[in-house]
Amino acid sequence: MATRLKKYFVNTKSLVYAIAIHAGVVALLFVSFDWSPSSFKTGAAKPQVQPVKATMIDESEVKQQMDRLKAREDKKKQQELQAKQRLADLLKKQEQEKKHLADLKKKKQQEEKKAKALATKRKQEQLRLAKAKKEAQRSAKAKAEKQRKQREAEKRKAEKRKAEEKRRRQLAEKKKREQQARRKAQLKAQLEAEARARRLAQAVDAARNRYIPIIQQKVDRNWTRPSGSKGLNAGVRVRLTPSGEVISAKVVRSSGNPVFDRSVENAVLKASPLPIPRERGVNEKFRDIQFNFDPDEKLISLR
Repeated sequence: MATRLKKYFVNTKSLVYAIAIHAGVVALLFVSFDWSPSSFKTGAAKPQVQPVKATMIDESEVKQQMDRLKAREDKKKQQELQAKQRLADLLKKQEQEKKHLADLKKKKQQEEKKAKALATKRKQEQLRLAKAKKEAQRSAKAKAEKQRKQREAEKRKAEKRKAEEKRRRQLAEKKKREQQARRKAQLKAQLEAEARARRLAQAVDAARNRYIPIIQQKVDRNWTRPSGSKGLNAGVRVRLTPSGEVISAKVVRSSGNPVFDRSVENAVLKASPLPIPRERGVNEKFRDIQFNFDPDEKLISLR
């Protein structure tokens, strides 16, 4: 655009110079031309009056001279009209060039304004893009940070869940071991209890076999059988201390004869202390015993 304008101004300058030269030529023509009436007659200064001789004038020659003068005058007028037309054309062209230059200037201003607006718009667009880029970077950074925190939270959650599962598994295993240990201990205790019970039963049986005859003999030695007791029998419940001392002797199954009942109670009380085993467990089995007094039996039965 700048090159075109420069070329245009150079051409315009040359045109102005040409117009100025033509205007100068036209001015010289106007100045040098003799507009007085005498110039159209002879074109020379009026001579001094001299006596001349009368001569005959050829009319054809005069007519030719007049035709030449008229042709010269027409030609001059034509030249003047052409010069005026050229001047008018030059002025018109100059006005057109001025208008064209004004249009070009206006167009240039419009283009400069448009270019400035475009530059402003481009700058605003660049600022918008930079802001959008910055916002996108900030958003991407915030999103990445959020995702990082979310991953860390998920990782911590997974680790916590894993630790919790491990803890539950360990607790379950511990509980299972404890249950197995309890079952094992219970089984062992049960087996031991059963073994102790068997041993106790065996010891009690052995103690019964050993001590019942002794107890029966001692009670029998202290029992004074009342007369007329044939066919009678009574059951007596006896409670003893660990050392065999008789705490109480009470008839729990009466013979129907009060004398007989009192005699069996007195027999047990007189026999105190009774010989019983001292072993723990076995001793307890002899702390609450029941005698069956029957005169028809040789020995007092012990239940």
